[in-house]
Amino acid sequence: MLVRRSTVFLIMLTFFTATAISREKPIREMSITRIAATPPSIDGKLDDAIWQQGTWEGNFSQYIPNENAKPSQETEFKIFHDDTYIYAAFRCWDTESEKISSILSRRDNADGDLVGLELDSYNDHITAFCFYVNAAGVKWDYTSSDNNGQDANWNPIWWVETSKDTKGWYAEMRIPLSELRFKPAQNSTWGMEAIRWIFRLQERDVWQPMSRSQQGWNANLGTLKWTEKLDSKLPLNITPYVVAQADKFLKDSDDPFRKDGHSYKANIGFDAKLGISNSWTADLTVNPDFGQVDADPSQVNLTAYEIFQQERRPFFVEGRNIFTFGLGVGDGDLGSETLFYTRRIGRRPHHNPDLADDRFIKQPEFTTIIGAAKISGRNPNGLSVGVMEAVTSQEFARIGNRLSEYKIKVEPLTNYGVARISKEMNSANTQFGAIVTSTIRNLDASHLGYLHKSATTGGVNLLQYFDNKKWSLSFSTYFSRVDGSKEAILNTQEAAGHYFQRPDAPHLKIDSSRTSLTGNGGRLILSKESGKLRMMLCGLWKSPRLEVNDLGFVRSVDRLTQIFWAGYRFTKPMGIMRMASLNLNQWAEWTYGGEYQGIGGNINGNISFKNLWSLGLGTNINLKQISTDLLRGGPSVKMDDYANGWAGVSTDESKPFFVEANASLGANISNSSNTFSDWGVSLTYRPTSFLNISIAPGFYSEVNELQYVDRFDVGPARQYVLAKIEQQVFRVSLRVNFSITPNLTLQYWGQPFVATGDYTEFKRADKVMSNRYAERFHVFTPSEIAFNSQRDTYKVNDPNFGSYEFDNPNFTATEFLSNMVLRWEYAPGSTLFVVWSQNRSYSTGLGRTQVGKDVGDLFSTYPYNVFLVKASFRIGR
Repeated sequence: MLVRRSTVFLIMLTFFTATAISREKPIREMSITRIAATPPSIDGKLDDAIWQQGTWEGNFSQYIPNENAKPSQETEFKIFHDDTYIYAAFRCWDTESEKISSILSRRDNADGDLVGLELDSYNDHITAFCFYVNAAGVKWDYTSSDNNGQDANWNPIWWVETSKDTKGWYAEMRIPLSELRFKPAQNSTWGMEAIRWIFRLQERDVWQPMSRSQQGWNANLGTLKWTEKLDSKLPLNITPYVVAQADKFLKDSDDPFRKDGHSYKANIGFDAKLGISNSWTADLTVNPDFGQVDADPSQVNLTAYEIFQQERRPFFVEGRNIFTFGLGVGDGDLGSETLFYTRRIGRRPHHNPDLADDRFIKQPEFTTIIGAAKISGRNPNGLSVGVMEAVTSQEFARIGNRLSEYKIKVEPLTNYGVARISKEMNSANTQFGAIVTSTIRNLDASHLGYLHKSATTGGVNLLQYFDNKKWSLSFSTYFSRVDGSKEAILNTQEAAGHYFQRPDAPHLKIDSSRTSLTGNGGRLILSKESGKLRMMLCGLWKSPRLEVNDLGFVRSVDRLTQIFWAGYRFTKPMGIMRMASLNLNQWAEWTYGGEYQGIGGNINGNISFKNLWSLGLGTNINLKQISTDLLRGGPSVKMDDYANGWAGVSTDESKPFFVEANASLGANISNSSNTFSDWGVSLTYRPTSFLNISIAPGFYSEVNELQYVDRFDVGPARQYVLAKIEQQVFRVSLRVNFSITPNLTLQYWGQPFVATGDYTEFKRADKVMSNRYAERFHVFTPSEIAFNSQRDTYKVNDPNFGSYEFDNPNFTATEFLSNMVLRWEYAPGSTLFVVWSQNRSYSTGLGRTQVGKDVGDLFSTYPYNVFLVKASFRIGR
């Protein structure tokens, strides 16, 4: 019945969607001419002779909140150029100039009143280079793509200054042509948009009128006409760096690696950028250091799958959109799946050596990147190319005591490669792309034979727009091949996400003689891209033998997934509402063997009020669920229906004090003892324009009757042991941003973290597909299980299946991570970092939360401190 109802709903939505029409906006046009006077001095005052020439361009319109309405304040701008630079000036008039928000912050974290220029120099109606500045002079620059979103880690060299008086505020820009990509030609045409953001009103004004119902942003920019020939300017620069680091930690006379309580090291390297042509750029990094990058936040992972971590390293973040080849859809777990996951490069070493009781170890935290290079760009004919190569060194762990020491290899020398190509045709209505990735390891140590010797993935994608880009059909397919020893391929077959050993899956069969695996996957998406009512119908498939995790990221395979989404946008203010959205989702899943995994759906919405507060609500339900991975290679388990809901509220972010709060609750519908709750609040205070303080405490609590513990081979059968877990996580994140100037900032981040897990009611899997929950598992009676406090173990004496023993799984883990960074960009592209990082950790097997005591014990432990100074100097143009 659920499937039939969803089908009827799909037909109704298709009918109503077909009647939705997005109104086209007239394309505005302006010309850019060569300066006929001395180039302006970039000081933000607009008193140079050049700004007295010509007429000011204006006549902006609102984009948010009242589409096409007259702005509350007037904005004007001018643009000129010479052989090397583009010059732009903005006059942001304001009848309440005392309310202009001038907030100092770090680059790319610009807040407050903003003004910006977006340039589609390719004139492909897909990409743009964006240059923004706030009223305090803080830069915010990024590249924008209608296909792949924003890349805020693009940091070009350009100059901008601002000033303010009783009539408003002003911005003056100088943008090098070498930072843009374009085709040298006479009478060139670019796409262009000028934008102003009025912070206190949360109002966005645009020069080229835009509609929130239209498809894409860059596809609808205005036109910038060049009246003279435009010549290319190629970038050429090198940025060497030097870093010195001192580590301070607790002395241990027995540990030869910690006996002094300190260590010192220094390093050098460089980054370089070379313009091969006006379309293609080469980037190179040798021995990069990322000591200034924030640490990953603390997390507890009790699943069999790894956690996706965001990339923060500049070399790999900048320009990553061109390498994107997503395998999933949306912004949840599926949305992170990809063929190219840059966190694989320089990852933590694979091997963890076993230690004798009298031995100590010093192991690298990360694999050293010897060097990496990439060539990327896009030509005027819509051809985009990205090629990246990286080599990571072999790594060794040192193992020893006071008498002896030896080394063992923990990571082999590895080469990573990726090549991505895409082509737009038919006025960008047809887009085709392909990707290939490669991982090659030098496995010259027998104990590393469980790793793949080589791994290759590849894929193709096709995107076709219809009806003036109102509809689109997207198709992609991809493959993987891994090669290695019999041990390596057997490990892959049995690993989380594959589980070929499942006894009730006839379509899966382990082959211990294999030395390679080849798999495939793909997705097909039909979507409506414009109008207030939008929709998407999606199918995903991943074969059981698919394995991309040497250089990609996928949690599990052996899946066939169907997803339907529909969303409606309320773009016009009504009553107390400023804008709103409503979304409906439905999904269903099967294995490749046709095993039904369940169906689910949710409804969620967001509303922004005229007082600039916002509210979000949602509820989710999963029905008839079958889990093929709960027993981690064991048989499928019937799960109870599940539902959860969430809510979030935020106050006016333009005020000095800003609050965001959220909560979510969930429970099994037929077994309410399985519950969770997650609460969080973020408090942000800006006492001055140069100081921002935020604190975000949160608390997570879960009761799960079916937490996996272990499996045991006793007698003729394999036994799977689970338990009830009461898990609690307490976390607090503190951030302080102190901005002395736009180029000199001090930032602090700290996070105390306490996580506990208390395991009780141990049970073994029984009739796991029974309709009755009580029959699926056998809870051990006091006579069947006993706890040995001296050994901290549990022993099971099962009269039907024999005896076995396992460690007490209870845990209490506390950690404190902090990072303080002084950043000074003393010249464009040249930076000095002074960093202090601290890590404290403390753990016990208590399993109960005592936040005060746990935090007290944490801060009574000796910290691990890292002090680092890094200086880089940019040479070139």
